[in-house]
Amino acid sequence: MNKFVLVLFCCFKLSKSGDSTRRVGSNHGSTRWNRSESSDSGDSEHFHDFSNSTEHNENFSQYFHPTNITDSTESIFPVNSTQLNLVINSSLVNWRCPNISIPIIFNQLSSSSPSSYSYSSSPSLSTPPLSCQCEVSRTLRCDGVVSGNKKQTKHILSTIINSIRNKEENESITLLDLSIQGVQFIPVNIFQDLDIRGLVLSTGNLVNISSKSFQGLEDFLVALGLPGNKLESIPLQAISILRGLTRLDLSGNSLGGVYSLPDLPDLEYLDISRNRIEVLAAGVFQTLPNLKHLILSENRLDLNSIREYNLNHLSYLTTLDLSSNLLTGHLRSPVFDLLPSNLKILDISFNNLTGLELNTFNILGSLNQLFLQGNLLDEIEDDSFSGLSRLHNLDLSHNNILTLSDKSFSGLTELVFLSLSHNHLQVVFFI
Repeated sequence: MNKFVLVLFCCFKLSKSGDSTRRVGSNHGSTRWNRSESSDSGDSEHFHDFSNSTEHNENFSQYFHPTNITDSTESIFPVNSTQLNLVINSSLVNWRCPNISIPIIFNQLSSSSPSSYSYSSSPSLSTPPLSCQCEVSRTLRCDGVVSGNKKQTKHILSTIINSIRNKEENESITLLDLSIQGVQFIPVNIFQDLDIRGLVLSTGNLVNISSKSFQGLEDFLVALGLPGNKLESIPLQAISILRGLTRLDLSGNSLGGVYSLPDLPDLEYLDISRNRIEVLAAGVFQTLPNLKHLILSENRLDLNSIREYNLNHLSYLTTLDLSSNLLTGHLRSPVFDLLPSNLKILDISFNNLTGLELNTFNILGSLNQLFLQGNLLDEIEDDSFSGLSRLHNLDLSHNNILTLSDKSFSGLTELVFLSLSHNHLQVVFFI
C-alpha cells in the first residue's frame, strides 16, 4: 500500500458517543456533496449537513455559481458542469440582478373574506417580508411567507416570473429559487416561455403539483429541485415532460414508497433522501437508464429492500447512498449481488449493522470508497473485504470493533485511507 493513511485517533477503549458522532460520508439531511463526477481519485469525500430546508435552499442557490467552490457543499447543480458554465459565464462583467417590485407584505383584510388582501410597504413583526435577491450571478432567490391563499399566491408568483421573462442578456436568470413558505400550489402554465436552466421550489407546504405546472420549461430545464415540501407521491405527469433533466431533488418530502418514476433518459442524479420510503417497486429505476448517483439516505429501507430490488440494470450507477436507513444485523453475501458491478461509492453508514462476513462485497470489484461509520459493528471476519482490490477509502469509525486480525483487510491492495477512530480496539494484529 502506497501513501497509506490510518486514522486511529481516540479509538482505543472508547465507547461511541452520540455527541461526537459526525457524518463524514453520507448525505445527511439536505446534505450537499463536494464529489467530482469521476470517482477514480483516492481523495476523501466531504459532506455538510443542512438540518433545515431554509439553510438547504440558501446553499442550493449559492453553489450553483461555477467559481464558488467549497470543500463542504454542492447543490444538485454540478459545480463544474460544462453545459451550465456556457450559460452563466457569458457577460458576467455587465450582468445585473433584475429589478423585481413585489409587495413586502400581504395583509389579510378579513378572516371571513380570505380572497381579499392588501399591500403593506412596511414589514410586520410577525411575518417575514417577501424579498428577491441575487447573491450569486444569474441566480435569483425569492423567500418570505405567504398565507396560502390561492389568489395571493398566483399574484405573487406571476409578478416574480413576469419580471424575469424575456430579459436582455445582461439581466437574464439561469437559476430561479422560489423558497416562499406557505405556497401550496403552482399555477398552471406559470413558467410558459421562461428560459431558465434550474428551478427550485421549496415552500414547506407544497402537497400537489399539477400536470401542467412545468409547461413551457420542456426545452430549457436541466435541474429541478422540489426539496422540503409535503409531497406524498412523485408528480409523474408534471416531471415527465422535462425530458432534458439531468438532476432531480425530491428530498425532504413525505414519500412512503417509489412505485414509478418518469421517463427521464438523461437523468444522472436523483436525490430522494429524507422521506419515509419503505418500498421500491421492482424495476422502478429502469426509466432512468443513465442514472449515476442515487441518494436514498434517511428513509426506512431494510436489508430485504436491497436483496429484492435489483439495481443491476443501472449500468452507469457509480454512487449509492443508503445511510441512515433500517439496515440491521450481519452483512453477508449475497446481499449486494444485485447491485451494479461498476459501483464506485457505497455509503451504508449510520445504520444498525453488527458484523461483516466473508466475501460480503465480493461482487463490487470497482468500489473506490466504502462508508461504514456509525454502525454497531463488533465483528469483522477475515476476508470480509475480499474482492475490493480497487478500494481507496474505508471508514469504520464510530463502531464497536474490539479486535482486528492480520486478515481483516486482506485483498485491499490499493487502500489509501482507513479510519478506525471511536471504536473499542484492544488488539490490532495487522499494523
